[in-house]
Amino acid sequence: GGVAYIQYMASLKSSESVYRENSAAIGGCVSICCSDSSYEEAVISHQDIFQSNRADESGGAWCLHGANYGSGIRALINGSRFDANTAKRGGAIYFSHGYLSANFSYFVNNSASVGGGGAVSFYASSYPQYNDALDWTGSYHRCIFEGNRALNATSGFGGAVMMTGLSQIHAFSNTDFTRNEAGLLGGAVMV
Repeated sequence: GGVAYIQYMASLKSSESVYRENSAAIGGCVSICCSDSSYEEAVISHQDIFQSNRADESGGAWCLHGANYGSGIRALINGSRFDANTAKRGGAIYFSHGYLSANFSYFVNNSASVGGGGAVSFYASSYPQYNDALDWTGSYHRCIFEGNRALNATSGFGGAVMMTGLSQIHAFSNTDFTRNEAGLLGGAVMV
């Protein structure tokens, strides 16, 4: 991560902060790896701004890799803005193995150049160990996804959000999708 790299049981809580023009190979701002945070959120973002961050590979702003056992990573985003972040996969966020909850947040003009998920790319390679209904899911409430792009002609899936592998339920409530674009399938969402 261009700002922070977190491993195992550690967590990151950020409020009313601005992360601008950071870069790294993985996770332009924050990279979390192999966390099994069954009891609390590993990442909490409250009214933060992530703007013009870049990752050479995954997650222009965030790259979160949970362990594919237990409950993985749990991330909570409230009232934050992800704007003009870029990566090969997951223009703003690349997320694997865990639970992501985004509320009252904006995902605007993010882009994935090779893979999918102009704003968010969510992946799971195995089922959760415990049949917790929250595991391996995403929840988006009153979010705005606008102008996000996954434009590769052969792998551009999900202009705004791409969900692949064994990820389970993703719920969108009162969420707007406007002018998102995919090079191949799923202009807004690819499941």
